[in-house]
Amino acid sequence: MRIRKQQFFADILHDSRVHPELYHYVVQQDGSNVILSWSQELTEEAAIRSAESELDRLVGNEEQAAS
Repeated sequence: MRIRKQQFFADILHDSRVHPELYHYVVQQDGSNVILSWSQELTEEAAIRSAESELDRLVGNEEQAAS
């Protein structure tokens, strides 16, 4: 699953090889292979919330820098 906000995106990946199962998310910027943020959560919903929060933070930082 991919979540996108402006020039940033987060990929959410399910890892069923471990117990308990985990949901990883990786945040990057378009055109870059640099990982800006990554973490893991126990549920998909929690991973989505965390990734969206990180995307909001990055977008807000970009908007502040532009003003």
